Formats: sequence, structure tokens, C-alpha cells
Amino acid sequence: MPELPLQTIANELAKAVAVVATNEPMARHTTFRIGGPADVFAIAKTTDELIHAVNICREFQVPFFLLGAGSNILVSDRGIRGVTIRNKSSEFSLDDESAGDEAVDSRFVLVDSGYPMPKFVVDVSQYGLTGCEFLQSIPGTMGGGARQNVRFRNARQFDQYDGLRETRKTDCYLSEFVADVEVLTGRGERKTLLNSECGFTYTGIDAGRLEKDSLVITRLRLKMQRDSVGAVRERLQQYRTWRARRTAILFNAEIAQPQDAFTGAHARQPTGATAGCVFFNVPNDHNHPTGRLIDLCGLKGRRIGNAEISPAHANYILNLGGAKASDVRALMELAKDKVFSRFGVELVAEVQLVGQW
Repeated sequence: MPELPLQTIANELAKAVAVVATNEPMARHTTFRIGGPADVFAIAKTTDELIHAVNICREFQVPFFLLGAGSNILVSDRGIRGVTIRNKSSEFSLDDESAGDEAVDSRFVLVDSGYPMPKFVVDVSQYGLTGCEFLQSIPGTMGGGARQNVRFRNARQFDQYDGLRETRKTDCYLSEFVADVEVLTGRGERKTLLNSECGFTYTGIDAGRLEKDSLVITRLRLKMQRDSVGAVRERLQQYRTWRARRTAILFNAEIAQPQDAFTGAHARQPTGATAGCVFFNVPNDHNHPTGRLIDLCGLKGRRIGNAEISPAHANYILNLGGAKASDVRALMELAKDKVFSRFGVELVAEVQLVGQW
């Protein structure tokens, strides 16, 4: 807890951003609809506001947490101490700089870190820029997507599932399109990191580098391919249809989502209040994704309080209404214990635990 009174901190932040509140329930700002109060909650609507707010927190030595779209996190029932900054910086522009020898077929795009990923791919589609259509189904921001190196199945693999190892080889990753990342350093300076300096892996950007140098992602520069506006919109529809109806029209043929060999079901993301996939897909001798490992342990539909391991996809936990963070965490620990006991596989949480636990 900072030594300065909450209202003093809020007053300082009000000089940088328009929206500031104290004791703000985080359940209002997460896709899980779970989370206790943030001591101070501020909304930064531009990159300049974001930088100003971060620098104020650093100047007064107040701990701060950067919130994107509120997905992929589980906020403690006790809330978040210090300042929570909601990053809503949302501008993008086409970079006039040449994209190299392939400039005719590609173009650079500058986008703020707070830009919602689903909105971004729809907005750039009007310029005939393609490659990131898979982002439309991921409820996060571009900065959070880069930090986690978000991924999804390649559209050409919609009609088959050959196992975890094979699927990971063809997945689409955001890092494939990142040319460089603009960050705010611990000294308050704006700096550009090339893709090769970010240390992208399956689990995200090099977290050690970000934390060691106190780096805050402010903007991305993406290299995207050109195509006709109609072709890009058709790809967007292919993803949208596949996710919604379990079938898709791909290359003029209707195909079904891959069938799970164990359950015989066609997997789909569950609807409702979730944070996304709870665990990463961990390489294992069984070549199974994490959802299948949890399913094989008989945990689909298991409830603790008002939290439930989804009956549709075992790597999702649902808030059935009024669930507590402690309920969700208890289900996470149960899944980890059961999977390790049966398969010897140590699950790694993809959902970030935030706040005072």
C-alpha cells in the first residue's frame, strides 16, 4: 500500500487522464466478471495519457498494474493495491516507410497497444491488409497480444487435428507479423525493440526483459500482406463462421471443426464469463492438448462454488454468476493435481493471477 493517501494519488492522476476512480470493483473490468476493488483506477485513452500516468506512478513510487481488455487474468477477491491503469489507447495508421523489397505486396501498420485485437483486424481489412484475421476471436488488446504472443489455428488446418505437436507447427502467431515494438523504459524514455530483441516464444515476449528493464509496451509496428478487400473479408467470415457454427466454408467447401478423438465432440469455445484458456498447451508424451488431458481426468463440469470447468472445453473455467477468484483458483489447482497425478504433466497457467492473494 502506498504511503500517499488514495485521494492524493487520484488527484495527481487526474492531471494526466480524464477518468479516475477509487475503490473500483475489478469485476466490472474483466471478462471473468471477477475481482475485488482497485485502490485507484485510471483510464488512459491515448498513448500520451498512458505514458503520463505511468510516469506519475513511478515518480511517486506507487505500484501500478496495466490492464488491457481484462481477458486472460484472474483478479484476487481482495483486489489490487496501488494504481490500475486501463489502457484504452486506440489509434492506428499506415506507415509510409517502405516495407523492403516486398513493398508492393506488404505494408507496415502502426497500432497503439490498447487497440482491441478484434476491432483491429476488422478496421485494417478495409485496406486489404491480411494475415491477422485470427485475432478477431481473441478478446484482448494488441499490447497484451504481443506480450503473450497470442496464437490461433491456421485457417488451412480447420478441417483436421493431428495432435498437439503437429498443430503447433501450423498455428498463426502474432509475433510473425511484428516488425518492432515501441516501449516506455523505466527512465520514462520511448524506445524501439526489433522483433529479434523481443525474445518471442510460445508463451509470449521475454517477460524477464520486460520486468528487468521495467518496460511498458506502448505501440506496435506490424508488417502485413496486401490482398483485395473482398478476399480479406472472406477470410474474416471463414473464421467467424467456423467458431460460431462448428462448420466453415473454406475454399468453396463446407467443413466441420476437428473431432475430438476421445469425446467424439467438435470442440468450440464456450460462451459466458471466462478468461480464455486457463493453461498453456504443454508438450507431453500423449500429444494431447491441455483441454483433453483435463477431460480425461473426468473434470468437465466440476464445480467449486459458482465456478465450473466448462462441459464444452475443459481448458476453460466459467463464472456461472457470482463466482469468487478463490473458487476459480481452487479449480485450477484441482486440474493441475489431477493431470500431474495421472499423466505426470505439469500444467502451466496461462491466466495471470493479479492482485493481493
